[in-house]
Amino acid sequence: MSPRPGSTREPPASLELFSRNLSLSAGRFSIQEGERVAGPMRRGLKVAIMLEGRQALELDDRPAVLLDGPTMLVAANGGQHMQRRTGLADGTLRYA
Repeated sequence: MSPRPGSTREPPASLELFSRNLSLSAGRFSIQEGERVAGPMRRGLKVAIMLEGRQALELDDRPAVLLDGPTMLVAANGGQHMQRRTGLADGTLRYA
């Protein structure tokens, strides 16, 4: 997923373990209120910890879920899905 032009994104610190079956990353990026970012959600278990920030997350055509940091998201994904994130406040999202 890539931010809209004008947004800033710090490259995440990333580490792949167990022959690329487990990936750990942490980072931050700026998102403006109303800004939308979309991309695929890959198969597998996703555990995301948002330390700071506020956004809405939609999977496919399902209703949005509010993520208001600090919070944790756990998703077991058995298929290929599209995720869309919308910034709900100007600022920086920090995640691990």
